Amino acid sequence: LKYGTIRGFQALFFSIMPSFTVSRDASPQRAAPLEVISPTVVDVAFRRGQDVSPLPKVASFVMSHHLVAANLMGRVIGAARNARPQTIVIVGPDHPNRGTTRFTTSRTTWMWQGQRYAPPQRIVNALVTEPDVQVDESLIAEEHSVLTPLPFLQRQFPRAQFVLLTVQSNFDMVAAQRMSEFLNRVLGQHDLVFAIVDFSHYKNLEATMADDALSLAAFAQASLSALQSIPADSPMSLAIAMAFAQLRGANEQTIVDHTNGAELTGNLAETSTTSYIDIVFHGK
Repeated sequence: LKYGTIRGFQALFFSIMPSFTVSRDASPQRAAPLEVISPTVVDVAFRRGQDVSPLPKVASFVMSHHLVAANLMGRVIGAARNARPQTIVIVGPDHPNRGTTRFTTSRTTWMWQGQRYAPPQRIVNALVTEPDVQVDESLIAEEHSVLTPLPFLQRQFPRAQFVLLTVQSNFDMVAAQRMSEFLNRVLGQHDLVFAIVDFSHYKNLEATMADDALSLAAFAQASLSALQSIPADSPMSLAIAMAFAQLRGANEQTIVDHTNGAELTGNLAETSTTSYIDIVFHGK
């Protein structure tokens, strides 16, 4: 596997907190240009995805949200390119735990490079009636875990609508199961869930790989409870994706990529790196 020249993007995701404006018409829009993401980066990632064999009966995914791993995002999305979703749910960590409820969503139409990312209001309206869910546009506007994937997903699925959902860090298996059941009810047969999660953080390469062994062992168990203590920034998001897949009968797991920032940048002596495990949950 060869990666494109992406050295230097590692720091960019820290500046992805977008400024926004609100239009004065009746339909809320936010111009979230995410200007650090160039169309070239998205196009290169898309082309990397075309090298990946598509997987059958895809339901949910684990994908990173760091731009150093842009090509990895393209590859895991490429594994779904035969899917025809009308709606994609992007679930990721509420990194600073700013939300006053466990889950936070958005009614906003986001924009990047002239592209519009509109939520299906029917699903959002149903979502906010669920326990422990709020709408907080300012929180979503500052949360790169759910904003970063938008251009990459839209490049592969230009007709899809997007539901953005952030999750607080405290793990609650009942809440994860309940949210997966809700998504299973309201989403169409071909709709998808992406858990946008990065794994071991702030350790050297050896320690990062040891952490990843624990994460991979937890996935192999195919048990929500096994995900609770893995070294990742949102085990809850992972549990929602896994439980949703199980409800859809997508019990196969394929690891598309497993690497880390040190390997991607070629700096193997890096003392503080992040690991990336990209997984597709699918049927046979």
